[in-house]
Amino acid sequence: MKYLLIVLAVAFAMPSMAEGDAPKRMTSAEKKAALLEKYDINKDGKLDSEEKAKMKEDLKKQREEERAKRHASRKAD
Repeated sequence: MKYLLIVLAVAFAMPSMAEGDAPKRMTSAEKKAALLEKYDINKDGKLDSEEKAKMKEDLKKQREEERAKRHASRKAD
């Protein structure tokens, strides 16, 4: 009985320990700040049309690369 309680205690503690190791998801404000920092070339605190175009182009490339990876992994299976 004692061992069962110990096993159950460890089993219930494991998920809470794993949560600390999980990568933190960015909030929308953090994402916006990161994009602004990356693409605001003239550092005026907002994206002009050229900066937005560059951001959209990069994001489109990123989506296409991710889609290609998923497609390649499906073919491998």
